This record gives sequence, structure tokens and C-alpha cells, in this order.
Amino acid sequence: MSQTLVRIMTIAVALLCAPAAQGAGWVASGPLSPPDRVATEPQVIITPSGGRVIAWVQNLADGFTVENISVRVAPPGGDFGQIQTFVGRVDGPQLAVAPDGTVALAWVDFSAHTVHIARLTPGQASFVEATPLTVPGGETPSNLHLAFVGSDAVVSFDSFVQQGPSSIWAARLPAAGDALEIVPGTAAGGAIDHRSFASGQPEVFVDHSALAVDHGHAYVSWLQENEGQFNDNGFPISNGAATVRFATDALSGQFGAPAPLDTVQGTSVFAPRLSPRIAAGGGHVYVVWLRPSDNKPVNYEDVAAMGTRLSIPTDAFFRDPLVAADESGTLFVAGQSEPPGSNNEAVSVAIVPAGTATAPAPVRITPAGIGRQLDALAVASDGTAVLLPDRVSSSFNGTAQVLASLRSPGAGFATPQDVSGLQDVNREAFQNPAAAVASGGEALVLWGGADHTGGANERLHLSEFDALAPTLTALSVPATATVGQPVTMSAAAGDNLTTTSVSWDFGDGSQASGSSVSHVFDEPGAKTVTITAADAVGNSVTRTQVIAVAPATVPVDRTPPVVTGLSFSHARFRVAKHATAQIASARTRRQVNAPIGTSLRLTVSERATLVIRIRQRIGRRSAARGTLVRAGTGPGATTIAFSGRIGRDALAPGSYIAAISAIDGAGNVSAPHTLTFAVVR
Repeated sequence: MSQTLVRIMTIAVALLCAPAAQGAGWVASGPLSPPDRVATEPQVIITPSGGRVIAWVQNLADGFTVENISVRVAPPGGDFGQIQTFVGRVDGPQLAVAPDGTVALAWVDFSAHTVHIARLTPGQASFVEATPLTVPGGETPSNLHLAFVGSDAVVSFDSFVQQGPSSIWAARLPAAGDALEIVPGTAAGGAIDHRSFASGQPEVFVDHSALAVDHGHAYVSWLQENEGQFNDNGFPISNGAATVRFATDALSGQFGAPAPLDTVQGTSVFAPRLSPRIAAGGGHVYVVWLRPSDNKPVNYEDVAAMGTRLSIPTDAFFRDPLVAADESGTLFVAGQSEPPGSNNEAVSVAIVPAGTATAPAPVRITPAGIGRQLDALAVASDGTAVLLPDRVSSSFNGTAQVLASLRSPGAGFATPQDVSGLQDVNREAFQNPAAAVASGGEALVLWGGADHTGGANERLHLSEFDALAPTLTALSVPATATVGQPVTMSAAAGDNLTTTSVSWDFGDGSQASGSSVSHVFDEPGAKTVTITAADAVGNSVTRTQVIAVAPATVPVDRTPPVVTGLSFSHARFRVAKHATAQIASARTRRQVNAPIGTSLRLTVSERATLVIRIRQRIGRRSAARGTLVRAGTGPGATTIAFSGRIGRDALAPGSYIAAISAIDGAGNVSAPHTLTFAVVR
């Protein structure tokens, strides 16, 4: 049996043994692309409002004949709308979103030698295509990248003529315009870079461009490749060379002259592939490239500051790295490599904080294994990230399993989770599942698989990580009740992705579930009712309400408790680190920092339960933020510590109103009192 056959069989066994269920917190949609079609090159983004946009190249059932580029849009919490298509010999779709929520879809048309952008502005029903750009010189565009510079959509791309000239370009679609226009560079025809060569001489060409945007300016990196020479028998007689270059429009609104970063001599006819990548964030713009000829294969330089070139230490050569940066300037470099002593590949990622003098080594996200493949890396502005270290068989019509590793800000990447289950796939169609992530934890993975309906197809599915708790609205709990008399309570729960449930704890040892419940209290006093809404993946939100339960017989003494002498030890304070109240010692007025926590001081005329309802001032309105309950208080002077947290949740900085009332054992409620306080950073 050949080694190739053994390897393929081993991959199949490994994948068939993989778990089919989705990881905790991941929720998958049904098919989003049409049946009897093959969806390739998927793209996905999240808009600032929480909407979702997906796009793909749609092929006929043969898997190769291009039919169109398709795009679908889903509003926040809603379902995807109708498919909109753009026809042509299309390729390389890209999606990007502006801060105002405008979405751009870009692609190239090989046969027409054109670059296209369609826009969807907030409030529009569908994308509107602008007048495309025809590439000068009859060159064919490829390797398209898209971003927003302010409200303008900007693209970079390569172009070439077979066995002829090649160029690097940038173009933009102004926010108020309806036609693409070249952003001029210093090379021929307004290109950023351009190379040609005489017949019979070693070829010189430019390619592998990449685009990043930071602080309103565009940066483009690319590779200039010089072929070596060879004799009539096809043997090399001189080495090739490759140079990593970049340019920016930061100085004048047009791209300046290309600047070289590194040159590597090849050992064969063709120059070595340095795989240049670019990422930007927080005032830093990193060009990252591979240098296989030395023991520091992953190099990077912050070209926004033109600082010293640094390297990421690795014990194995990275292949096809992916890079990104967040708004702190932290750089993420992910790749797949073959660790020493292994015949298989592992996926690793290095996280490099801005200003780091010595970069940390990459951390392995997966063990070395058959069929490991890095497909996507997405990083949000706050450092939330998702990485796809997938498992794919090497056969043309094989199997695949999409995995996702999540990262919270300041942490490392978690153990990968299954988001697709084991799928039968067209190997070519599965080349790049797409990912998107938003600050706060929302993550999307768009992947394809056969639906086994009898026809040849590859249909897209969207897996979403449900990081958000459900909403709890329409809460109806009466303020008073009577022993032995039923009282009705209700609440509504909702979630964008899964079903929800509502549970109740009545504060007397009894529980119930359902959106509407009825309960009978057996004894008088203040009862804290806890209402919890939970979704299908375990996220939950809790609210509390206090009910004053009166005895079944009207008491002779109907005198409510009296509360006097209310004050805060600190009316302006910082939130403590723990839910347990932590009150700072008194500070003099000369000290700059506010104290940590505070204490409520008061006098109550009889033993009672204190209820403190806290609302936050928002302009002329106020919003409820929670309730504190302290049972068995008084009679007499008492002090109640308050850390600035309600449960585990910390109050945000701002101005607040505390409404204090006391409920005695007979259910009598004191006159309400209010105090104001402020939480500072």
C-alpha cells in the first residue's frame, strides 16, 4: 500500500472519529445558499449595529463554472433577506464595513479586466453597484483587498499580463461618489508599483499585495520577484531574489514611492515566497513576512514608525501566515507548521503587544495532527478574536470539520471547539471558511458542506457564538401581597439565536417556571422574588423584585417603620473589586483618588427589611440598575456597606439615585427616602 493511500485513510479515520456535535455556545443556521449550486470563497462581517452580511461566489453544480457573486443581509436579531447577485466572470469577493454601518462588497471580473464595488448604506434595501474601474494597460486584476478609509471604500489589487508587465494598484469609491477612481502612485500609469521586462531576460514582476488602514490612511505591502536565469537545458545559472516593499498615502493623499523592507536571495529559478502580510491598529502598521533562509523565519516591522525590524522565534517554519491587530496595537500572527520530530502540522499563534522589544514565541492551539489547516483569523478592536484551525482531508471529494478557537481580551486562545460537525465537502470549495468577530464576544463562522439532497452542491451555513444573555422585559411583579391570597407575576424573555426559558424563586423556598406564574405566600414579611431568563446555550440574566406580604388578618398596628438620619459615608466613590462590600478608610479632601466603596448610615424605628432601589441618571431620565435587600435591620442606628456592585455586576461610572424604604414584619412600608451618589473610575 502506498504512503499516500495510507495517509488518506488515516485522515478519514481521524475525521470520522471527531465529534459531530457543535461546541458549547455555538448555534448553526440552516443552509443559506441555494441547492444544486456550489458556494465558494465565503465572506462574512458584523456591522456596528449587530447586523450580519455574507457573500460568496456561486458556481454551477459542476463546481467550476462561475454563475455570480451572491450577497445576503440580516438585520440585528433578524433572519437573512433575499439573495442579491452580480454576474460576470467574477472572483475574489471582499466585504468591509464603515463606522457608520455602510457595507461595501468588492470583486474583480477577469474577462472584463475590471474592479467592482457595490455599497449598502444604512436604510437601503439592497446593494448599489458603482461604475467599475477598468485596469489600465489591459492588465488582469487579482488578489483584491478591501477596507474603509473614513467613509470612502478603498481597494488594493495586483494586475498582470501573462508573460508581461505587472502592477500594484489602489482605488477608491468616495462616499459621495458613484464611480471607482485610481488613488495615484508614483509608478507608470498611476500604479503604486509597476514592473516589466524585455523578452529573453529574467522576469521581474510584482504581486502578493495586501492592504491595511489606520488613522485614516491606507498602507499597501507587496512582493517584487526577480526570476533567476537558466540555460537552454532548463538548469538555473543564477539565483532569483524577492523584495518585500510597502507604500502609504499618509503624507499627501496619494501613494509615495515604494520603500523596500527586506530582500532575500533564492536558491532556485524563482524567488522565494516571503508571504508578506500587513495589519494595522492603534497607530501601528505591521508588515509581516517570512524569511526561510535564516533561523528567524517570521519578521515584522512597524512601518508607521519605521522602527527596528523584529522577529518572532519559532521552532518550525510557518506556512501561509495570517495577521491582524487590535486597537491597542497588539499584533496577532497565526500559522501552521510542522513541529520538530513530527510528520504532521500544528496551528500556532503569537500575540505580540505593541512596543514589545522581544516578541514571544507562538503558542500551539492544536497538537500536531493529520489534516490540520489554518483557514481564518479575525480580531475585533478590543482584542476579542476567533481562529479557525480546521481539519480537512486531502482527497478532492473528502471530509472536513470546522473548528474555532476564541480569545477574550487580554487572554490566550481557548481550546478549539467544533462548530460544523463532520461534513462531506468538495475539497476545492472548502478552501477558506470565513470568520468575523465583534468587541464583546460575538463571533461568526461561515462554512460550506454538502446537504445530501441528491444533487451536487456545497451550501453555506453560519455558526454563531452566542455570547449574549437573553433579554428580560415586560416584568410584572406586584409591590404587595397578602398571606393566603394568590398573586400573579409575569415576564417576557427573548434571544436572537436560541429559545429561552423563565424561572422564578419566590424568596420563601418555592420555585416555578414559565412566562406567567401564580403564587401564594404562607407568611408575612418582605419577600425577594428572583426572576431568571436563560437561553439554550446557558447564558442568563436575573432581576429581583421585593414584595411586601401582609398577614391574612389586618393587624391592629398599622404604623409603618420610620427611617431617619440617612447619609452616605462617601457620596463619590470607586467600585470595589469584589462583590463583598469593601469600604475604604476616610480620606482627606486633598487626596486625588476617590475612596473605594461607601456605607449607608441611617436609623430605623423598628426591626425591618431595608430595600434600596438604585437607578442611574441618564440626562433627564433614569434607568433601573438593581435592588439591594438587607433583612433584620434595626431598631436603632445601623450602617450598611456597599461596594458599588449589585451581585457580581459593577455599576458603571455615573450619577445614581438610591431610593430607600423599610418593610416591617407586618408588611407596613415606610415613607420612601432618596439619596444621590456618584461612581467614578
